[in-house]
Formats: sequence, C-alpha cells, structure tokens
Amino acid sequence: MKFKIGFDAHRLFHNNTGLGNYSRTLVSSLRTLCPEIEIHLFCAKPKENNFNSEFFDGQKYILHHCTHGISISWRHFEIPKLIEKYQLDIYHGLSAEIPKAILKTNVKKVVTIHDIIFLEFPKQYPWLDRQVYNIKSKKACEYADKIVAISEATKEAIVKYYPEVNPAKIDVIYQSCHPRFWQTINPQDIEELRSSFKLPPKFFLYVGSIIERKNLLNLVKAIGFMDEKERIPLVVLGTGKTYLAEIKSYIKSENLKPWFIFFEAFPYEKLPTLYKASVASIYPSLSEGFGIPVLESLCTGTLTITHKHSSLKEAGGEAACLVDCTSPQEIKSAMEKALNDQSWKEEYLKKIHNHLQKFKLENATNQYLSLYTALLK
Repeated sequence: MKFKIGFDAHRLFHNNTGLGNYSRTLVSSLRTLCPEIEIHLFCAKPKENNFNSEFFDGQKYILHHCTHGISISWRHFEIPKLIEKYQLDIYHGLSAEIPKAILKTNVKKVVTIHDIIFLEFPKQYPWLDRQVYNIKSKKACEYADKIVAISEATKEAIVKYYPEVNPAKIDVIYQSCHPRFWQTINPQDIEELRSSFKLPPKFFLYVGSIIERKNLLNLVKAIGFMDEKERIPLVVLGTGKTYLAEIKSYIKSENLKPWFIFFEAFPYEKLPTLYKASVASIYPSLSEGFGIPVLESLCTGTLTITHKHSSLKEAGGEAACLVDCTSPQEIKSAMEKALNDQSWKEEYLKKIHNHLQKFKLENATNQYLSLYTALLK
C-alpha cells in the first residue's frame, strides 16, 4: 500500500543511542521493505554524523527543517502546515510527543511510548523534567489515534498511570536492533578488538547509561563479593555524573580498581564484537521500557544476565538468565556459574535462536505496516 508518512525525527538526528537507534532502525527498515512509501522527516536542526548520514539522502527521504525563527515555534506551527502542504496520511511521533496543532489537520496520528519511568521512579528525575515528560506523554496518548508501546510492561504502565486511555488503543510492538547485531562475528574480529582496546582475555560487560535506576552499583558490589582468585574484570561502557562518581568512590574504597575498565564511548560498529568477546553481558537495570542492551547481547549469541522484573523479562525471556538484581549476591552467583558451569551456560545459549524470532527486524516492520494500513482503511 502506498502512502505518505511523516516522522518526528528529532531523536533520529540527535540521539546516537537509545531513542535514536529505535528511530533510525524503524525508518530505515520501512524504506528498505517498502520503497514505495513516501517518508518525510521533521527535525528543526538536523546535524549530520556517522549515525544518521543516510537520512540526508534526498532520493530516499524528504527532510524538513527550520529555516528561520526558533525551533519550538517551527515544531508547533510549521509542521502542521507542512503536513497539509504535502498531504501526509500519517504522522508518527517516535518519542512520546505529538504537537497539538496537528489536531487541526486530517492526518492520522501515531505515537510511540517507550516508558513511564519518570512516574515509576520520580525521585530520579528533577521535578520540572517530570512535569514536562508527564504532560507530553499524557497529551500524546490523548491526541493519538493509535499508541505503540514497546513492551507489555510499558502498556501496563500506560494503563496504570493514564487510566483514561483505552487499552484497545494500544498496540505492543517489540523493537528490534540494528542488523549488525544479527551478523556472525568471527574469532579474528574478537582478537583484533582485544588488541586494539587492550581488553583482558576474560571479562564481563555492562552497556548502558550510568544512572541510579540502571543499578550498576549492585553489579560492582557483586564483582567485589567474588573470590579474588575467580574474579575477572568488568568492562563498563556508558556515561554518568553523580551516580558514576558514587560508583567510582565505592570501587576506590573497596580496593577494586584493577577489576574495572571504563569506556565513555566505543565505536558503534564494533559494539557487537565487544558483546561477543565477553564471558557474559550483565544488565541489572531495575526498570526499562524495553531494554535494548539485552536484545543486542542475545543477538550476538552472548550469555545475558538481567533483572527478572519489568520489560527485561520480555526482552530476555528464557534465553537470558533472569535474577533479582536488587541482590548483589544473586548477580554474583550467576556470574560464577557463567565462569564455571559450561553446561548451565549452554542451556541459555541454545534457547536464543527461538527467542529472537519475535524480535526480527522484518517482523517488527511488518507490524508497523499493518498498524499504518489499518488506520487508513
């Protein structure tokens, strides 16, 4: 079916991880699977980098940006005019926001809600941020003809915190991850990575932002609780501020510095190899909208240890080792098994293939296409 669709592309152009990856993966896969669709991208101030360069291709995408005035006014007043000018059929807000002014147009409205964590963990967000996120999310759910939740856990949170939203209006569509995570990684690439980044022969891996909800401190404590003869380093890939300082202070106080390797950034194209090089990746976050590092890790065929609650049990399923990550001792026990019990490890690894079928990029893209076409009938 041929139609015209516009995407809020702010995150696509400005976020290198998280919401940016979600946006780029969805839009790119739609273009690949259905080249007949006319795709419009709305971003006030797009900036080209290695992550988003393909979206500046005028043969594939029609990019709209602010040429005068301020970004906020362009977003709320010019986008509706562009929707009408180009007679778009659908507008999809990819990160919990729909400009109110587009209600005056005839365009069908879709919004993706990734999480309501700012209401679940309010103390971890500044007061003003909570108010802004809440208003945007609540209004977007009200304005949308269809809501996409990226997990059942997110759908449950929407219904819980916004009881006025009809659950029938919400579709759960799991996100996929970049195709590079699905590719086979050869041993030579792993050895080259170890050499280039001076990585130890064995290590555990954490990938994610370093904030309190991500619960990295309990993983750090678990490393410290291990017998020193068995302990291997933890590679930490992510950035943080206050919570990172707290973690580094703990590491110093417990004389654990030799067991931690921190990277603030890492080449994205080498991230799958980093997962594969690890003994296991560990994602102890207490709550997520989905938990993309879990899926990325599993796609590379890596043993994955994560929290047994929230959406993480959906992302990991039977293919991940689900533990109570509020307990450093439980994390420690799982890491020890990963090091010493190959048959235990294999039980998880052999379940990965079947588990990943529901997260294949083509399946997710087809679900979005079904949603879009149903709206236009």
